[in-house]
Amino acid sequence: MLRIHAGAEMIMVQYKGNAPALNALMGGEVNLLFDVVDIAQGQMKSGRVRAIASTNPRRGIGPFGELPVLAETIPDFELVTWHGVMVPAATPGEVVVRLNREIQAVLGEPDIRQRFADGGLEITGGTPEAFAAILKRDHAKYGRILTQAGIKPE
Repeated sequence: MLRIHAGAEMIMVQYKGNAPALNALMGGEVNLLFDVVDIAQGQMKSGRVRAIASTNPRRGIGPFGELPVLAETIPDFELVTWHGVMVPAATPGEVVVRLNREIQAVLGEPDIRQRFADGGLEITGGTPEAFAAILKRDHAKYGRILTQAGIKPE
């Protein structure tokens, strides 16, 4: 995604997880790594790796909120990961409503919000309909990027 938006020449190196990729960065095997804050936070604080930018939509999110965001120098660049709760399609509507209500209550608790923020995550919460809209939007967005990159399903 960065290669496409920035027009930069890059070779993607795949690793079996974040830890081996982070070790490769610290060992000089790779020059750049996209990683999540909660995984790399210890190495960032110790100075073993240096964060240079965030993929968040704006500054101020998480423990390294002072970092510039890539969209400041690469227009329209935004790579926001999300976590969602899904259930089988046949789940009764009243169960979905209750589950969502309980999840929203937990996500509203200050200590939970702080724990997420400490890991670089911003809680948005919402309705099942809002989550469905996010899935639809991201499917279209990343579908275009995959097409631009020439990536096809195998």
